Amino acid sequence: MKRKLLMLIVFLSSFSSCSSKKINLLLGYPLDVPCSLLFTSFSYENMNIASLYELICKDGELLNTKKKISSYIKNSHKIILNIGLYDILSFVKIIDGKVSYSSSLIQKKIELYSYYFYKTIDLIYEINKKVDLLVLGIYNPLVIEESDKVNEIISLINNDEQEILSSYPFKYYVNESLSSYLESSFSLNGEGKKIYISSIDSFINEAS
Repeated sequence: MKRKLLMLIVFLSSFSSCSSKKINLLLGYPLDVPCSLLFTSFSYENMNIASLYELICKDGELLNTKKKISSYIKNSHKIILNIGLYDILSFVKIIDGKVSYSSSLIQKKIELYSYYFYKTIDLIYEINKKVDLLVLGIYNPLVIEESDKVNEIISLINNDEQEILSSYPFKYYVNESLSSYLESSFSLNGEGKKIYISSIDSFINEAS
């Protein structure tokens, strides 16, 4: 739980049929990506949805480059957005596998998350209406005794994300059952990685 969660923005150069088109991959937490696809990476510690919105809203500069984030979004053919895990983990306290949170506050936190998610999606669409964007829904990456409590929150967030995206020409993928393929917290086993990566590979390689 002390592990630092990173916001990674990885720019990919695809070696498939769409190799001439730029793909921007925005990651909210570590994800296995075929090494042959990696081009340049930027990392932001503890990036939550509000921070990502602020970064795009203020057109901030990415780490290790002087370019504005809007320039990357404008020139992107595809974007993969994977955000939300850090937000959810900040909603709860986990001690010795036991989960606790304030029932009176959790709904307000979910509503605030959904607000910033909507604003972020809307900004990306405003900057580049032609971009092909895939949002990866969240699965529970924790191996703990009371995982069901975290699963309930994740399902609510995923449902809100899907509802928001229904108003945009964007794609959504979620497989909450990936939690059953965990070797340990934050670590999928071989079969789980294949399932998760296949959804990303399909999006990267499909024509749009």
